Amino acid sequence: MEGLLTIVRRLRARRVVEVGHGRNLRYLKGLLKAGIDAWGVEIDVQHVRRALEEGVPSVNVDAVEKSRWVRRVLRPDLVYAVRPPVELAVGLIERYPTVALRMREEERHELPEPSIQIGDWDLHTVLDLHTFEEDRRVKPQISR
Repeated sequence: MEGLLTIVRRLRARRVVEVGHGRNLRYLKGLLKAGIDAWGVEIDVQHVRRALEEGVPSVNVDAVEKSRWVRRVLRPDLVYAVRPPVELAVGLIERYPTVALRMREEERHELPEPSIQIGDWDLHTVLDLHTFEEDRRVKPQISR
């Protein structure tokens, strides 16, 4: 969770979207508790209902197929996913400008090289990363 919070703060992200949260609402609840505007995007309507019942904003939509809708309506500064299937991870990287992924170690090599790594998180972005280097407290691990 700490690595994700570091990424969100460094990007100064106002709205964050988790794709494929399933039953695990830990990251969304942590972001909401930290005062960050966080939303879930889930293809399974039962998981969306459960999230809404627990007070976590979530929508039932396919984040890859409906990426234009997600970008236009939710307007996320950061999209992230925790241990997504490789196909979903690739789809997110191709369709969103800033994506943070926490992948299984054995699946990392199947993805494009991340722009930067912070803890267990790989950040794929088209943004200039000079803001990450300004904060001396957390040193980014530049991928080679």
